[in-house]
Amino acid sequence: LAKTYEARGRVPELLALRKRELELELPADRKLVVRLEVARLLGHLEDKGGRVEMLRANLSDQPGHQDSIAEVTSVLEGKGRSAELAELLGGQARRLEDQDPARAAGLWSRVAKIGEEQLRDTERALQAYRRVVGLAPSIDALEALSRIHLGRNEPALAAARLEKQLDATKGVEARNQVALRLADARLAAGRTVRAILALERAVGEDPTSSTARDRLADLYRKSSKQLELANLLRDGATHATGEVQSAYVKESAGLYRELGVSERAIGMLEAARE
Repeated sequence: LAKTYEARGRVPELLALRKRELELELPADRKLVVRLEVARLLGHLEDKGGRVEMLRANLSDQPGHQDSIAEVTSVLEGKGRSAELAELLGGQARRLEDQDPARAAGLWSRVAKIGEEQLRDTERALQAYRRVVGLAPSIDALEALSRIHLGRNEPALAAARLEKQLDATKGVEARNQVALRLADARLAAGRTVRAILALERAVGEDPTSSTARDRLADLYRKSSKQLELANLLRDGATHATGEVQSAYVKESAGLYRELGVSERAIGMLEAARE
């Protein structure tokens, strides 16, 4: 009978049939499938409220049921009910945290994105991303947390997240970019010494990084760290060319003279001539 109704496009009759089936004692898996079909049929009839309630019933019986989550997401997004969707997904994530932390983290990540991008609710996004990090730490979540904290003028909190992101990041170039952002956050938080440490680490890992080297040189100048600056420029000269190299040599040689280390100054000038 169901196939006949479906073939003839008799949605109301098929819907009534499936609802009667739900009144029977069905195996749990079959009940989920039937509710999902009822929800889709209600969608055809544009009875969105009933559709969502049917899907909520599925998710109450089986938290995290993927097809039901996909369906309810489609309905609520289509109606612009982002706050309701965020609440629903958050409730599902809480129920999955103990039994399936990875899936719970995925749902919390979706809540965070809805909060940040659609609701412009940074507090909701922060709370959700924190749950992600607590369940299944990821570079994306740590980066999002640092971005939100910076947007809220909380550089010290951003720096704390960037430190963890740096520890988790692989690859010299990627680590260098995170280290630069970490240094900026520490500077914004008034932690110049720790900003210097971040840049020293970046230059140590990638001596060819002119950006990290130049920022570190600027901080050395402002902090009157003449010997550190001279050594940095000396080493940087081996990775630079043309006018930049000449400027490094000239400044480092002058610093060595001021510091009374004339042999180093002479060595720099001789190297430049070569």
